[in-house]
Amino acid sequence: MGLAFKLWYGPDRAIPEVPLIDSSIVSSNFYQIALIGILIASLFASLFEKFYRYTIILAVFAFALLILDDINRLQAYYYQLMFMLLLLAFMHKRSQKQKVTVMYLVIVGVYFHTGFAKWNDNFVQFVFPNMLYAFHYVSLESWREFPFQELAYSIPIMEMAVAVLLIIPRSRKIGLITAIILHLGILYSIGPFGLKLGAVIIFWNISMIVFNVILYLESQKTTPSIKNVYSLGSFWLALIFFCLLPFLNRMGKWDNALSFSVYSGTTPNVQMHLNQTDDLLDAPLFYTEQDTFIDLNYWSFKELNSSIYGQEWVFDKISKQLCEDLDCRERVFFEVYKESISYVE
Repeated sequence: MGLAFKLWYGPDRAIPEVPLIDSSIVSSNFYQIALIGILIASLFASLFEKFYRYTIILAVFAFALLILDDINRLQAYYYQLMFMLLLLAFMHKRSQKQKVTVMYLVIVGVYFHTGFAKWNDNFVQFVFPNMLYAFHYVSLESWREFPFQELAYSIPIMEMAVAVLLIIPRSRKIGLITAIILHLGILYSIGPFGLKLGAVIIFWNISMIVFNVILYLESQKTTPSIKNVYSLGSFWLALIFFCLLPFLNRMGKWDNALSFSVYSGTTPNVQMHLNQTDDLLDAPLFYTEQDTFIDLNYWSFKELNSSIYGQEWVFDKISKQLCEDLDCRERVFFEVYKESISYVE
């Protein structure tokens, strides 16, 4: 939250909030400050085992109320982390074996659907070469001439393979090593030596490495088994929300963030093409020979250190509101990158 402070409390931010409830109470500064205070205090109070279950439930409740004020706070990583804490709160008095099993189910669902979402042409043609560009090996132009573009499928295959390796006890060590290699590669690609994306994403990748190490070490002390958890409500919640519901994303019935469809080439974005830029000194502008435009997601990363919630209606609402204040010639919806545009800041 500290790394993306304006996302949580930003009365002076340029990118508007997208509330789920039209209410002056929900949008007030007092509402935000009070709920942020409750959320942070509850998380710290959960360090005391005696209050763990109740403080985590209170923290999740505060988090849900903050989403009512701005849907952009429901990022995939916040959603995953808060859900994991909630599941652990429900299982507070359960055995370590049961906790490890359910947490593995969550992690396996995240890896599988993150990889599954990348199995598309947009990832191959645009996202993957952009990741390679961070390694200074390829540009979008040279990638079009590359004869082995199927190499891009190595990323979704690797992510889905991690899911399979982690769910099978005998291959769990290989899954751990593969996951660490995967995240280290991503960290280099998106970090300060590569694409320089948001610090929150960097922190999430580091946390995934930590989760994998902790779960592996705990699994060596006890043998996780589905037989021990199928009667737990937490098991079914993890199965439904992390393994089953994300499949509905391909049919447009479940949101991208909740399906871990991140950096997959399937999430929307908006370009706002401008007639004038006099009032936009703080906005990152892109130029072509005859055009000036704003990439809305890029702007969000620069200002909020976070992407916009990846649904078309959210981008539509934000861009319309901004275009009321700016002299926009047009708004262009597109997925990932627009092939005819060379991004030169």
